[in-house]
Amino acid sequence: MEMTHVSESAGTTKLFVAGVNEMMQRKSVTKRWLSEQSGVSLRAIRQLLNNKSASCTLMTTDAIAEALGTTTFEILRKGKRVSEPV
Repeated sequence: MEMTHVSESAGTTKLFVAGVNEMMQRKSVTKRWLSEQSGVSLRAIRQLLNNKSASCTLMTTDAIAEALGTTTFEILRKGKRVSEPV
């Protein structure tokens, strides 16, 4: 089965990463906690959050979102808000 990628665009991935980072700070959780709760490897979490990954699968974003108690859409919205200039 072919995996569906959230985006081939670095922009959407950056919004997702910004949103995840914001939520992780707000909830005071670590990358290790996120990995354990989401079932996504710590290596994959680190690569994504350190901008070493250009895209990720919808399955991955959904697992991360669920671990954070939200949806992929909400993470993208939060990422857009925190990325906008003040």
